[in-house]
Amino acid sequence: MSHVDTVVKYLEYRSAGKNDELVALLADDVVLEHFKDGTFTTKAKFAEYIKKTPAPPGTWATPVAQGDSVHVEGTVKKLMMNWTVKADMQFNDAGLIKHIKVYR
Repeated sequence: MSHVDTVVKYLEYRSAGKNDELVALLADDVVLEHFKDGTFTTKAKFAEYIKKTPAPPGTWATPVAQGDSVHVEGTVKKLMMNWTVKADMQFNDAGLIKHIKVYR
């Protein structure tokens, strides 16, 4: 699976609440940096975070490969407001997501 395909699956699983499937896409030492929610390190802590924090409804553009990472932009609805959100994802040699940065 290409890195872009992995990000498409990630977004699909996150939106659908398919947490086990999403976690399978992650490296054990994954790092999530989220502009609002903070930083989470390791697959276990990431899994706890997504279990407690359902994804808000939203739409995503087609992810774009940028060198060794993939960039995606979307709009999510929080507190009756639409927020533009961007994410960059990096991968390890096995093709698993090792770093996610979510920002505005």
